[in-house]
Formats: sequence, structure tokens, C-alpha cells
Amino acid sequence: MKHNVSPVPVIMFFMLSSLWGCAQSQRSYPPSHEYPMVIPPSIKETKSLGTSWENEFGLVQGAKAGGLVFLSGQLGLDEKGMVVGKGSMEMQMRQAYANVAKVLQQFTLTMNDVLEETIYVTDMPPALTAGPKVRREMYATERPALASTLVQVQRLAFPDALVEIRIVAKAPQVGPSRSSDSQPDDSPRRRGGRGGMGRGGAGGVSPY
Repeated sequence: MKHNVSPVPVIMFFMLSSLWGCAQSQRSYPPSHEYPMVIPPSIKETKSLGTSWENEFGLVQGAKAGGLVFLSGQLGLDEKGMVVGKGSMEMQMRQAYANVAKVLQQFTLTMNDVLEETIYVTDMPPALTAGPKVRREMYATERPALASTLVQVQRLAFPDALVEIRIVAKAPQVGPSRSSDSQPDDSPRRRGGRGGMGRGGAGGVSPY
């Protein structure tokens, strides 16, 4: 008696066996790119003004990372930590900008390097009156080329402080320079010589 065996179960068996083998192979030997890469720690440069509250509160006046410099909020204080011009928004704002310029100078930057400012004030009307005049004076231009935000707050760190200015500035990045005595790449790949394959075929100009 002749029995007809369907080939479908046999084919399915081999397909499942192949898939199982691939899964086991990937599980046992994970590709190298799945392992985490080791990223070197970022280099950060900081500056201070030597004030007493820097150590007491635990802060620096400016921090540089990559091509940006971030300044802590600057108040209208003198070198002794006293508020300049109590009750005067204009005087305090001018002193706060002067302190901004002093911190920027430590990074060899000027007010022209400022990208963004956030101005915190305790009273908006006098800030809107004094702000345009003081800003034009400190940035030495009618329309400073930077982003600016004016925010009213209930109070600042010092009871008599009326304004605090926070700054983000750009800083030039010094990249690795090519040595002057380095020799040009004279390999066949760069020359497009007999050993290189360029756009025009053997001996043509290399596209790289």
C-alpha cells in the first residue's frame, strides 16, 4: 500500500531549525557595536571673582564648556559685596552689567560675545525705563545683537537688590592645528596615480 507524505511539515521543520540556529548564534555572539562606548569626561573651565559668598554658597562666577560660557547671575554689587545705588534701578543695572563684563574679561571675552541675557527685576516699570538706556550704553550699540528676556520676580538674594543679569556668551574653540612641517599625502590614492581608481578609471583623479 502506497502512502503519500506531504512535504509541507518537512519544509516547516527545516525553516524553524534555521531560525532557531540564527537566534542562538546572535545571542551567543553579540556584535561588537552593541557594547557601550567609552566617552572621555568633558573639560570645563571656571572663573571666580574672589567674593566671600562664592565659598559660602558654593559657586563660580562663570563656567566654560566647549564653545559656550555660562555666567552666574550678576547683581549690582561692588567689590565688597555692597549694593550700589539702593533704590535706583538704573545704577544697579549699570553695576550688574559692569560685573558681567568683569567676569567675561576673565575668559578673554567682551560684551560683543554675549549671545543671550536674562534680566531678573523686582519692579518692571523702572526696569523698562532704565533698561534701554543702560543696555545701549553697555553694549555700545543701539540694537544689541543678542537674545534678551526680562522677567519680574518677587525678590533677589540680597534684600536691596533690584536687578540680576544672567549671561550666555560664545567662546572661540581652539582645535588641533596641522603641523607646519607635516608632509602632504603623496599616496597613490591621493595622487590618482597608476595604483588608484579615480572617476576616470585607472590612473584618473581620485574623488577622495
